[in-house]
Amino acid sequence: MKKTAILLINLLLAVYCSAQTPVSINGQLKVIGTKLCNRNGYPIQLRGMSTHGIQWYAGCITDASLDTLKSDWGADIVRIAMYVQEGGYETNPSYYTSLVKSYVDKVTARGLYALIDFHILSPGDPNYNTDRAKTFFTDIANTYKNYNNVLYEICNEPNGVSWATIKNYADQVIPLIRAIDDDAVICVGTRGWSSLGLSEGSTSQEILNNPLSYANVMYSFHFYARSHQDYYINHLDWASDRLPIFVTEFGTQEATGDGPNDLTMSQRYLDLCKNKKISWTNWNFSDNPYSGAVWNSGTCSGNTWTTSQLKEAGVFIRNNMRTADDFGSGNNNGTNIALGKTVTVSSTEVAATSLVAANAVDGNATTRWASAAGSDPQWITVDLGNTYSISAIKINWEAAYGKNFLVQVSADNANWTTLKDVQGNTSLSNEYTGLSGTGRFIRVYGTVRGTIYGYSIYELEVYGTLANTANLALNKTVTTSSVEAAGLEGNYAVDGNTATRWSATLYADPQWITVDLGNTYLVSEVKLSWEAAYAKDYLVQVSADNTNWITVKTISGNTSLVNDHTGLSASGRYVRIYGTARGSAYGYSIYELEVYGTGNSAKQTVSTSSKVYGTDSIAKQAVSSSSKLQDIIIYPVPAHDQVMITLPASEQKTYISLGDMNGTKYRSIATSESTYNMDISKLPAGIYFIMIQQGDQRTIRKIVKQ
Repeated sequence: MKKTAILLINLLLAVYCSAQTPVSINGQLKVIGTKLCNRNGYPIQLRGMSTHGIQWYAGCITDASLDTLKSDWGADIVRIAMYVQEGGYETNPSYYTSLVKSYVDKVTARGLYALIDFHILSPGDPNYNTDRAKTFFTDIANTYKNYNNVLYEICNEPNGVSWATIKNYADQVIPLIRAIDDDAVICVGTRGWSSLGLSEGSTSQEILNNPLSYANVMYSFHFYARSHQDYYINHLDWASDRLPIFVTEFGTQEATGDGPNDLTMSQRYLDLCKNKKISWTNWNFSDNPYSGAVWNSGTCSGNTWTTSQLKEAGVFIRNNMRTADDFGSGNNNGTNIALGKTVTVSSTEVAATSLVAANAVDGNATTRWASAAGSDPQWITVDLGNTYSISAIKINWEAAYGKNFLVQVSADNANWTTLKDVQGNTSLSNEYTGLSGTGRFIRVYGTVRGTIYGYSIYELEVYGTLANTANLALNKTVTTSSVEAAGLEGNYAVDGNTATRWSATLYADPQWITVDLGNTYLVSEVKLSWEAAYAKDYLVQVSADNTNWITVKTISGNTSLVNDHTGLSASGRYVRIYGTARGSAYGYSIYELEVYGTGNSAKQTVSTSSKVYGTDSIAKQAVSSSSKLQDIIIYPVPAHDQVMITLPASEQKTYISLGDMNGTKYRSIATSESTYNMDISKLPAGIYFIMIQQGDQRTIRKIVKQ
């Protein structure tokens, strides 16, 4: 954890920050996945203002104006824009370096974050200024390396050059900063005036194909709402699911920073940023004549910082900044992603039907899970339903606590990574923050009990953000019901390019698009980016054979051009979007169809020595499992409407039976196929057993029907 290094700054903070400030709440920032997070790993959004060029508008950055920005506007961050050319840094490096430092110190004294902007604009090739950047950031990083509130923006708006050229510059400057300041967040400008390439005919896909290889790095995006409309905001939405993005500059007007305001489009941008926790600084905190300057002309010389001095853009930005920040009160009071999820445990206390596993994630502090007494190890596992970047976990123990235990994460419920090794615990309430691991399953694995009894947990809470997992549909084989014209075929909906699309030729319903994922996956998320010809009503479906379809989501009355369906749980190789009612007079048209999930590789393990109840039950039959039958996979676990059984190769038929614990047999089939889909949709919820026999080899697997 960084600490402010200079006594003077501490004294100033004591004066200005009697209440909690953004920095005192959040501390040293870090990038986890695609999110900017605080010291506890909680995703946050910073909102603030950018100065104009300090060579022209230094008079607008005063103690009084910054007090107003902090106290009245509720800002979290100030971007200090130091132009390199245009009469800036290159004319007097020593003077402008000192001026930047004076502003950083003022911002720091108010408990705000400072974003130091090396404002490259013309020429647009940042490599023209590499030596200047190295000199400047060496000085700045040495000055602020022990501060926890300083961020660096190493190039403002590269233009006229490729992403590879920008990356070449970043690969020289970032290591220099990292050698001095090893954990500060660094923002890097993107192609086309920091438009992620859009303003020069490209997209952020070029960054995804060739990303920067450093921790705590974010990519800058700039927009001007009147000029940059649907195409830009839709791409920001898409890109922010894949890249950590910071909107380091934007305006409510035209790209010139002047002209009429488009406050409707501006609000759409800010709502998106709020919902996805994308931080922003508005251009600009000055009184220049353009409509993008928030203050009326003459304000800075008059030094009166009241709302009566604000232009239309200033009123709008101030109103959006004054809403309460979601910083989680400095801890991890975000969304508990374990709440109500599926839980499995090593054991449950004998005859204690009120102490079941689900009690540990029911949000009720008076109910609990308890393991069988007297033996180690014991464990509890939560299936989060999607892949998450885990940042924190909290355990509220009953008196039967864990003395030594592991906090672990897994992608497949089979291979585990330890996030925290706890030894000698004596507390009944454990909260571990700052974790860093990715997976779908979380396990608390107890190795030494704190009492003579078992382990017992009132509540197990998990915090984190959806992980940037691979798009399973990218560049896979696609079939469609129809194609409007050449260049609008189905493959363009899975090419990772939001400028290309599939379009159906028939202005009729139904129409569909199917992607073959190539293998069987447990699908957890499907995302659609529609062209204006969107679907009003449609089905999201999966299939094992491209013939028999299971509907996992029914959508009715859609009006959005971007649909993100999370929390799905369906197994299959094929995913189909089946449109039943168009949202326009035209056909259906999709820019991008994305599918996320995990491979069906988790094997179930049932001890053959476990006691099984039920007279004449198939579960009571002797088990003679060969290593060959251990390769059987049954998915998903737990199941809803269907289970897929993947079988080892055999020259003989495979016999499959399904029964319950009372001996009732529901299914009995023979198959020569390598996979079999068993319909369990009409069965009541409960525990069932599947017996699988090949020749003289037999095994039994347990399944849970939800």
